[in-house]
Amino acid sequence: MTLRFSIDNLANITNYLMPSQPGRVLMTGVEWQFRKRAAVAP
Repeated sequence: MTLRFSIDNLANITNYLMPSQPGRVLMTGVEWQFRKRAAVAP
């Protein structure tokens, strides 16, 4: 299992000349892998 956490523009600085610029962005993610164990022959 993998957990990921990312922060962009932590200070929330935006330029007033770019109105579509996002402010502070927080992203999280979880990755889970199911792996099938290989059967070991006796």
